[in-house]
Amino acid sequence: MVRDTTAGALGNEALRLVDAQPRRAWSRAAQALELARRAHDPASAAVAERARGLAALHLADLDTALRCERGAVRLARRAGNPTLAAEARMSLAYVLSCRGQPGRALGVIDRARADLTGVQRSRATAQRGAILQQLGRLGEALETYREVLPRLRTARDWVWTWRVLNNRGVLQVFRYHFAEALADLRAAERLSRREGLGLLAANVQENLGFAHSRRGAVPEALRHFAEAEQQYRALGVGVSSLLLDRSELLLSVRLAREAREAAEQVVAELTRSRGGFKLPEGHLMVATAALLAGDCGAALPAARQAAAAFARQHRDDWSAVARLIALRCRLGQGLHVAVPQLVRAAEALDAAGWRLPALDARITAARLALERGRRGEARALLAAAGAARRAGPAELRIRAWQATALGHLVDGRRRAASSAISAGLRIAEQYRATLGAADLLAHVSGHRTELVELGLRMAVEARSARRVLCWAERGRASHLLLARAQPPRDPVLAAELTQVRAVVAELTDARRSGAPVAALERRQAVLENRVRDRLRRRHGDYTGAAAPASVAQLTEALDGAAVLEYVESAGLLYVLLVAGGRVRMRPLGRAAEFTGPLEHLPFAMRRAAARDPHTAEAAGRLLTSLGRRLDDLLIRPVRAELGDRPLVIVPTGALQSLPWALLPSCAERPVTVSPSLTLWHQAARRAPRGGAPLAVAGPDLPGAVAEIAALRRLHPAARVLTGAAATTAAVLAALPHAGIAHLAAHGTFRRDNPLFSCLRLADGPLTVHDLQTLPGVPDLVILAACDSGLSLVCPGDELLGFSAALLTMGARALIAALLPVPDVPAAELMTTVHRELAAGAAPAAALATARRDLVRHGGPAERVAAAGFVCLGAGLRP
Repeated sequence: MVRDTTAGALGNEALRLVDAQPRRAWSRAAQALELARRAHDPASAAVAERARGLAALHLADLDTALRCERGAVRLARRAGNPTLAAEARMSLAYVLSCRGQPGRALGVIDRARADLTGVQRSRATAQRGAILQQLGRLGEALETYREVLPRLRTARDWVWTWRVLNNRGVLQVFRYHFAEALADLRAAERLSRREGLGLLAANVQENLGFAHSRRGAVPEALRHFAEAEQQYRALGVGVSSLLLDRSELLLSVRLAREAREAAEQVVAELTRSRGGFKLPEGHLMVATAALLAGDCGAALPAARQAAAAFARQHRDDWSAVARLIALRCRLGQGLHVAVPQLVRAAEALDAAGWRLPALDARITAARLALERGRRGEARALLAAAGAARRAGPAELRIRAWQATALGHLVDGRRRAASSAISAGLRIAEQYRATLGAADLLAHVSGHRTELVELGLRMAVEARSARRVLCWAERGRASHLLLARAQPPRDPVLAAELTQVRAVVAELTDARRSGAPVAALERRQAVLENRVRDRLRRRHGDYTGAAAPASVAQLTEALDGAAVLEYVESAGLLYVLLVAGGRVRMRPLGRAAEFTGPLEHLPFAMRRAAARDPHTAEAAGRLLTSLGRRLDDLLIRPVRAELGDRPLVIVPTGALQSLPWALLPSCAERPVTVSPSLTLWHQAARRAPRGGAPLAVAGPDLPGAVAEIAALRRLHPAARVLTGAAATTAAVLAALPHAGIAHLAAHGTFRRDNPLFSCLRLADGPLTVHDLQTLPGVPDLVILAACDSGLSLVCPGDELLGFSAALLTMGARALIAALLPVPDVPAAELMTTVHRELAAGAAPAAALATARRDLVRHGGPAERVAAAGFVCLGAGLRP
């Protein structure tokens, strides 16, 4: 078969290819345009220019697209063909709307419709519906789609049928009609596959992801986004729209840093390509992410920029969202905001169908009205916000129950407020149970924090220490309490983790030799993101969660020990003492007072470990001073009642990384630290698993040799992995069968990506992701590695890191370092710890004895090594 290579045939072929293969369409259209110019054929040139413009639009070159579509209109008019000019105006209207000029686009499409009949007029009508939708006139757009869809189906115009189904599906998402949205989008998906419409197939995958994102189905949304991105990149198409949708999804699970990075990437790409219509959405997403992270200074200008751009585009609904973000930023900066401003924003958002922002606006307005003594106004606003609690996405219902609880508190109905908080928490827990990735679980728990804070504040105001303890435990490290099923075997994930290990090993060698590393670092980031995204697409597989223990059960399990649980509420820090069957609460002062000493500690400890004796001595004195000050702030109010009991400490916020042994009250007593008292109780009553000890020594750690030799003398039956034998595969195979594991290796805590925190072994890093593939871990794990005890602290004291992963996987206790520690003193400390453990001591007691022996005759470096290690979990029992 010979292909027709005339200008008209090539131009029409290019138009057919635009929605499937835009790069190929551009090439065909360019050939057609050249032939048409040679033949002085303005009609064929108009078709070619129209195809070039649409291809450029799909390839994110909006300037070229606009130039081509205007040229197509001129050529069609020169050809004296009104129908051809009207079709070109249809495409011009599409480009104008994408450039952020929907008002002008509406005028152009109306002019085009006047010159069209039949199926062409139906297409133009469908296009008009899309422009109305962009302008936020959803009712008019929906009616237009209902009118035109049967005509397009009757004409068997499948591309435009797809467009209407796709657009209407997105419209229904904005109206929270998710069943109708998914029905339309799945019909569009089937149509695009049947007709081989590659680009449209990718676009509908993106919109399916958007629909699932808005309804709170995170794994499904991520799966569709991944498929869309793969198809877009194969077609050479920009992904800015997809990144915006993904950024919104990341915000819904409170991953503010990642969401902001994606949004900033979108802003840069759209600024470069002059993608005017979507650009203010990028600025809005940057503002929203910055506000969630507490960065009002960056959020406010971005929100104002977005609001002004939306106003110019006549997108009043989006402008209202941006104005709300700006008002919340002003409040965050302590600037004046009037309650009516927030009320007007809520009303505008309600009218446009933006239910969640409208609800947030009313809650914010109600809080402000309460601060200003306008209780009646606050009550009415909260009642309106609470009406959404029965239906809709989980995030909407959680916030609505929060509004209901606040309304009950305004009326003094504390019992009803407590019930409303519990209802909201149940929804949050059901939502969380759909997620399988640890980082999503930790961050999405932030949806619970405001509810728990309400309950906590009520308990503090009632001065009920037991109720404060109850609410504190409901809002603390809750994702670590979920009992997980056996993880599924995933060969693809295993292969990807092996690739990560290989590239990290290459990086290590390259850095040692001084070779370039930029390409390897980019490769590492790509591989890590691939692992992260694969895990995030998993659904939850939980078999239950630990129930909070009663005070009587805690007293029995404590066996004479005491608990110090630290709680923050309304900017104030409190300590709860649980001892002898009683719970006492003491105020400690403003939480901000503790920031200074905690910030100075890491610097002082690193200086104290320095080789220069003068530097080390000065830093040692500073450490002593800081330790005494923190002891006075944190322990002194309960010191008399505490006596000499062993301690279980449950920290909050920045106290999670405090080396407690620096405090004189903790230096020589057995102390174990737990993310929550419920987790401690769960571990304390767990029966020991048993198994021979495992000893592992990673590369480039001189002290590890002495540690392993000492352990082997104490435990002749121990399995030892050193040198080339200490591979990740060997360690992972041995861990589930060991009773005690001693892992001496260089450790790295990744604050940017805590689930890639790792221990360095012979063949590369053993990461948290590797641990999570195991069926179980030893009862006691000793991490003789720098920073191995650190965790990223998310809202609600949810922890992510190496030690947190081991605790949630079933380790009863850990001994780990919170800071870099000197190798030689650390090895000496570990030798004493193992001697005490072999004699039957509990991990916390063994560490306390080893710490005392090391400090007794040592200097600043020994003190740093002694204080740097902490016992985590249920470490008070042998």
